[in-house]
Amino acid sequence: MGMYLDVFVPPFGLLLLGALLKRFLLPQDVVWAGIERLVFWALMPALLLSAIASVDLAALPLGKMGLAIWLTLLTGAAVSLGLARLFRVDHPGTTSVFQGGIRFNNLMGFAVIGGVFGAGGTALGAVATGLIVPFVQTLTTLVFALGPTSGGRLSPGRVLRQLLLNPLLLACLGGFAVALLGGLPPGV
Repeated sequence: MGMYLDVFVPPFGLLLLGALLKRFLLPQDVVWAGIERLVFWALMPALLLSAIASVDLAALPLGKMGLAIWLTLLTGAAVSLGLARLFRVDHPGTTSVFQGGIRFNNLMGFAVIGGVFGAGGTALGAVATGLIVPFVQTLTTLVFALGPTSGGRLSPGRVLRQLLLNPLLLACLGGFAVALLGGLPPGV
């Protein structure tokens, strides 16, 4: 029982701490908008890049992991878009349904898996996260790009620009590249 407390209390405790801080100490939305920007543009990319870069990719079943993860995400995407179409949801609603169907908090799982399975679990969690994030970011960008302002047509240049400027996607790809090159140098 003690191990599970050590595994689950810290990440969920941080969620609770954030909720309490928002309610009692830092209720201003502008503060949280700044924190979200810091996490999205700096902290989360640094975590993703360093976690993925520290993994020996040759020791993992990367192809099988990718296939299982991507097929699952594609199934969720198809079901989400199908439901949105079935219920005749407008484009903004469709993007919400779509994101709800494929975007989940895999980062919370990443925080927990190391505690449950040790270093091997952390490696698997880092790689799984690295396979999920770029795929979901790409699909989400494509669904947003097909909105009413685009006339239902993709602008490849605009989509590519959005993907190339996405810090989470870049961090994951960078992490894989650094892992293939032997990992981060000491002290980085």
